[in-house]
Amino acid sequence: MPDYVDAVVVDGASADDTVRVVKECRQGRADLFLIEHETNQGCGGAVISGYAWAAERDFHPLVFFCALGLPLGGFPGR
Repeated sequence: MPDYVDAVVVDGASADDTVRVVKECRQGRADLFLIEHETNQGCGGAVISGYAWAAERDFHPLVFFCALGLPLGGFPGR
């Protein structure tokens, strides 16, 4: 990533290795952040948490990607 880009990963209590992988990747990096949800709040909950976290730190502009391969609305084709 370019130096001027930060990445925020929101893990929605996934059962995969997301948290471990992100923690390994962020060692020695100041541009990769992890938010962990204790329970799955869906894609909407992840967007809200990520936006709130970024807004508190005055990060902008923001771009969101859903790791589930779905549009942010959570409905294919929408």
